[in-house]
This record gives sequence, C-alpha cells and structure tokens, in this order.
Amino acid sequence: MNNLFLHIVFGCISFTVSTIFYLLFSSFSTFPPLKEQMAFNILIISFSITCLMYLKNLLPFNHPVVSKLFEIFNVVIVLLVAGTVFKIFPFNWANSLAVILIGLMTYAVVMIVGYGANLFDAKKINLAIQSKKRRLSDEKNH
Repeated sequence: MNNLFLHIVFGCISFTVSTIFYLLFSSFSTFPPLKEQMAFNILIISFSITCLMYLKNLLPFNHPVVSKLFEIFNVVIVLLVAGTVFKIFPFNWANSLAVILIGLMTYAVVMIVGYGANLFDAKKINLAIQSKKRRLSDEKNH
C-alpha cells in the first residue's frame, strides 16, 4: 500500500475511533451530545493530524522514540489549537485533559491497528517467499 493511501486509511480510522470515544464520553455527560458540526470538527482534526503525520514521515526521522514523541506532540497541539479555534470545549484543565486523553487513546488504537496491518502484510510476504522457495526447490528436484 502506498504511504499516502495508508495515511488516508489511518485518518478514517482516527475519525471513527475519535467519534466513538466522543460518543462514549457524551453518554457520561462529560461532553455534549454529538451533533453534525462536532462530527465535522472531529473530521477536520483527524485529518489535520493525519496530514502532519504524513508530512512528518517525509522527514528523515531516524530515532523511533523521537518520532513517536513528535507524533504525540502533534496530536496534543492540534487538539488544543483546534479546540480553541473551533470553540469545541471550554479551555480548562478538566476538559483539556479529557480531550488529550481521547486523542492519546485514539493515537494508541491507530498505532495498534497499523502494527496489526504490518504483521498481516509481513505474514503474507513470508508465505509468498516460502511458496516460491518450495516451488523452486520442487523444480530443482524434478
């Protein structure tokens, strides 16, 4: 899968997971009910973070810890800036922490899904290599 397409898929996963978390928090009256404008805001936030992740991946980050910390920093900054600009939540510690928690949980889910996709792809590649080796071995033996 090409890198841009993969980031678009991750953006969709991020939007879905963020919306589910928002609905969960909304059911506990932590956030107001989900309305169209809020869903649109979540979409903009999800794809803003996705765009930053894509751009970050174009840079030569060689250290995985620094790379992940930079990604987490991007998530938190976009959430706080968008929350302020779109007036999504009153800017206080409790709301900010809840929004950051949702963002970090969403980030974790997307990373886990990405890891699972990589494992699945690796298994497919390994099976294809093993199959080709067996075929070549069988051809040599006959």
